[in-house]
Parts: sequence; structure tokens; C-alpha cells
Amino acid sequence: MNFYIKGCGKATVLVIVLFVICYQSFSFPVYSEDKVACPECGFANNMEDRYCVGCLYEIRPLSKDDLKKIELEDQQKAYVYYDKAKEYFFKAKNSSDEIQAKQNYEYSYLNSQKALRAGKKVFPQRAIEDLKKISWISKQNYSHLLKIIKEPETRVKMRKRGQSYYVEVLLNNKVTASLHLDTGCSISLMSPDVAERLGIRDGKKMYAILADGKKVESKQIMIDSVEVEGEKLKNIPFLVHETTGDGLLGMSFLKYFNFKVDTKKHVLILKRR
Repeated sequence: MNFYIKGCGKATVLVIVLFVICYQSFSFPVYSEDKVACPECGFANNMEDRYCVGCLYEIRPLSKDDLKKIELEDQQKAYVYYDKAKEYFFKAKNSSDEIQAKQNYEYSYLNSQKALRAGKKVFPQRAIEDLKKISWISKQNYSHLLKIIKEPETRVKMRKRGQSYYVEVLLNNKVTASLHLDTGCSISLMSPDVAERLGIRDGKKMYAILADGKKVESKQIMIDSVEVEGEKLKNIPFLVHETTGDGLLGMSFLKYFNFKVDTKKHVLILKRR
């Protein structure tokens, strides 16, 4: 009898020890009034913490209410991403600078992807299709980028004399002339000296009206090629007439470009139409 009791006592002690070991191995967060102990490292975290501050162990799984709250926040974010995707998309389409266009297309793509992920349950089908289209074009925007690459802006340095600007022009691939930029002149003009250097002596006789309204007799000639900073055009009409300097560069050349005169930097910006 004594032996049985002693045996039971030892067995009981053994069971208690095993229970304690198992409990320690499979312990759960110990909740107190305002703290929760991490089962992984024992660090005391705040009750609202999802991950342990000490070891980043997930001490509190998300409840259904938490999931609904996060879903609502995602929906609100989805509309923000949607607006940003459209904003960057139109910025990219309207950009004439290759680097800026690429950057805006990239932002548009990233925001459209975020919007699609977050807004699957809240966007109408039309908005989803719109986003998919924006996303695809933003990622595969070769046609727009090729257009920018094929039609870059050409920046031409101008020399200023008084209130006038002069541009270096290569005529017929052999004669360089410094022509006064005149956007109000319908046809370009060259001096008889420049025409002589080009080897041109004949031309179609016609009358031209000068800026002061005076009607004068002159010759019209056709120049095979006119080149300004790599921008080359063929068969450009010029008038040969006595003028100050080498002549004028007018709209008979400029009409083929969208152009802008930057008076601060003394630059003529040309972009093919």
C-alpha cells in the first residue's frame, strides 16, 4: 500500500513536470489588462499590436472587423490610385520630352496596377476596363515614344545683334549664310552676294512688298536644300534682293515647324509638324 502511494506520488510529479514542459512549448499569448506577452520571445506588447515589437511574431491575428476596416481603407486608396493613374497617363501623352514621358508612363502604370488590386470589389466594370487600357498603354507605349524620338526638338543657337537674331544656315550643302530671323516675312530672302556664291544668276522675275509697304522688283529662286542645325528641307523658295547682311530666314522655311523663340537663352526651338 505504501509502495502504491509512493509510486502514485512519483507518477503525479512526472505528469505535472511533463504538463509544464508541454505548456511552455505550446504557450499562447498571456493577456493582461493592457499588455500581451509574445509567445515567441516573451516581450510585453500593447493590446492593439498585431506584431511583436521585439521579434515581429504575429501575436494577434486579424479579426473580421479588422479585415472589413482594412478593406474599406483599400477601397478609399483604390480611388486615389485611380485618379493618379489617369493624371500621370495624360501627362505622359501630352509630354514632348522623352524622359519625362517615360517617367510619367511608369507612374501611371504603377498606380493603375495598385488601383486594380485594391479596387476589384468597388470599381464598376467600365472603370476596370479603363484602368486595364491605361495600364497596358502605359507599359507598352512604343508608338508615343517613337513619335517623340522621330520628331525631337531641335535647339538652334542664335546670335543677337541689337534687337535682331541671326541663324547660321547651310544652303545647297556648300554655302553658309547668317540670316536674320524674321517670323513676319512670308518668304525668305538672300542678298545677290550669297546667290553669287551659290552660282545662281537666273531667277523668276517678280515683285515683292517690303516691310515699309514699298513694292520692289526682285528674283525668285528655288534652293535645293536649306539646313539649320541638322534640320534639312528641300526646294525652299527665296527672293534675291539687296538687303543688309546675308538675308532673312522667313516663313517659307519656318512654316514646316512648330517653332518657339526663347529670347532669354537666345535659342530657336524647332519641332517638325
